[in-house]
Amino acid sequence: ADQTANWSREEALTLVENWLETFSGKIDAIVAHNDEMALGAIQALEGAGLAGKVLVCGQDCDLLACQRIVQGTQVSTVAKAGSEYPQLFTEACIQYYLGEKTAADFGTDVNSDGQTIPFMSYPGVVVTKDNIDETVIAAGLFTHEEVYGE
Repeated sequence: ADQTANWSREEALTLVENWLETFSGKIDAIVAHNDEMALGAIQALEGAGLAGKVLVCGQDCDLLACQRIVQGTQVSTVAKAGSEYPQLFTEACIQYYLGEKTAADFGTDVNSDGQTIPFMSYPGVVVTKDNIDETVIAAGLFTHEEVYGE
């Protein structure tokens, strides 16, 4: 359970290269904090000939992650975007402005600099090869052509 600073792809790549050396390439899965870090992990796995053989999960549902999912080098991502999120955010802002919500209604989190910051969580959707058409493409996040390259 090693950490990387600032969601860095380069640090994730180095970390996974070190793991591959330490564990003689015997890694079953990597859960990355975001898709950029998942990309770094996959780049390290590609260098070792293990891309697509080690399960890699990310989150944020960026386009490259969706492409990696259909190609088979990343097993999943988490979509946290779509038309409902701006609506939920806007409703929360209005409720806060009207006094219907207070700071106590929102959680806090600690960022990578150790600062406590306000935090509002929205439910995500796990995106896999089996549901990418129904989730990402149907929601209009990316087109079929963008994801599949066709």
